[in-house]
Parts: sequence; structure tokens; C-alpha cells
Amino acid sequence: MVGTVGLGLVPPGTPVAAATGTPEVQRVLTPARLPAAGIAGWPQGLGYWVATAAGGVFAVGGAQFYGSLAGKPVHAQLVGIAATPTGRGYWLVTADGGVYTFGTAHFYGSLTGQRLLDPVVGMAPTPDGEGYWLVAADGGVFSFGNARYWGSVPGNGVRITDAIGLVPTDTGKGYYVETPSKRYPFGTVYRDVPDAAEGAPAFSVVSAAAVFRGLCEVNPDGTVVVYHTRSVYHTPGTWSEQRVLPRPVAISSTAVSQNLFVLDAVGQVKVIAGPGPPPT
Repeated sequence: MVGTVGLGLVPPGTPVAAATGTPEVQRVLTPARLPAAGIAGWPQGLGYWVATAAGGVFAVGGAQFYGSLAGKPVHAQLVGIAATPTGRGYWLVTADGGVYTFGTAHFYGSLTGQRLLDPVVGMAPTPDGEGYWLVAADGGVFSFGNARYWGSVPGNGVRITDAIGLVPTDTGKGYYVETPSKRYPFGTVYRDVPDAAEGAPAFSVVSAAAVFRGLCEVNPDGTVVVYHTRSVYHTPGTWSEQRVLPRPVAISSTAVSQNLFVLDAVGQVKVIAGPGPPPT
């Protein structure tokens, strides 16, 4: 069932995908609320938040609405949303490095007022939620709270402009900086996750996120690929779902529920309920 919905867009009583069976696609945003900027899964089960570039937040399923940036004097567009480990709050991040907290999410710092070479493209919290990383389009990484800095793409002497996000490991002792065709590992990372995008060069990655003891990504054709490093869904390995949505823009998962949430350009969300299909 739907929880409190930001701005009342989704009617009360709208169901999300069932816990078993074929995943369903749900229209979350109307054209007037587009473009969608990010999605965060509710850690406790079937539910999620969708954020728009204008700062709106929409809560579906068990996820609760704790506030948004809609109508507030924000000077850059929203680029990401991340949930706290308890699911009782979330962070919003804007392209100028601003971080905004809602619910039980704590503020550990931001890049507001600092001169950035490239805009911020995303954020990721530490496993315990007592810190977070911001990542810029050039692969620069900024750590706050108990988030450790393990390195960055510019720090390796590499110049890029197409980073799309940062994916931490389940321990927080390492992370990947993601680009459409390559992921850059820093710190202690998973041994069986490839550096190149799955299917490269035929495909490129649109979005990537941490999944319980692994990593998930979605490609432009809608293919979702999940890499597992331990026995989580069925066995360690990789599995995929073909063309889950026609024009994906973001993917999210949760460490507790193990569900995947894919958001597309027209405001549709597909829920792939855990534990997921067997590896291929």
C-alpha cells in the first residue's frame, strides 16, 4: 500500500509490485512533474522515493514522505536522493554540492559555496548512515562524516567528464566511481565485478547502485545486470533482466529488502522483488 505521498501525486491505496511473481510497472510522475532525477529504495521492504530535478519527492509503498525542496530557494537542480539505512529519512543532493536532510538523516557537510570544476552528479551514504560521499562529473570524490576517502579519478591523473555516480561496497571500505563505459575501483572492492561495463562497447551504463553484498546497473536498452559477491539471492554470480523499461534513468536497491527499483524517463518505476531470479 502507498504511504504518505509528496504533493499528493499518487492516489492513496495505489499498490506497488507484489512480493512475488512478475514485476509490475507503476507510473509515478505525471508529465508536469518531469524530469525525474533519482530513485531511492525503502530499506525495509517494497517502497521507494522518486525525486525530480525541481526538488520534488514522491513516496510510494512503505516509504514515507519527509519533505522536499519543492518551492524552496535552491540554486541548482537536484541530481540525487539517498535513503538512510533505517528508511526513516533521506538526503537530497544538488548539482552545486548542496546536501539537504529530511526525517532522521543527519547533515555532515556539503560543497555549497565551494568552487567546483565540474558539477556534482550523485551521492551515496556509508553502510551505517553516519556519513556520505559526493561525486562530481570529473570523478572527484568528497567524503563527509565517517565516510573515508579512498581515492578519486582525478587523483589517479585521469581526466573524465562523464561520471554518473559512486557505488560503495557493503563494508564502506571501498567504492566504485561509475561512468557509462568504465568503473574505477578505489579501496577494498569486490574481486568479481568487472571494470568495464557489462556488454561494452555495445552497451553503456545509465545508472548503478549498491545491492546487498554486490552491485547493480541498468543499461540504456533497459537491461538490468546484478553482480553478487556472496550467497545473497540464490548463489554468487551474475543475473540480468532484459529491457525492464524502455528509457531508464536510474536504478536503486536496498541492503535489507534486496529489491531493485528502476526509474525511466517518463516517470515509470519497475520493481524487481528480491530474492531475484537465479544467476545466468
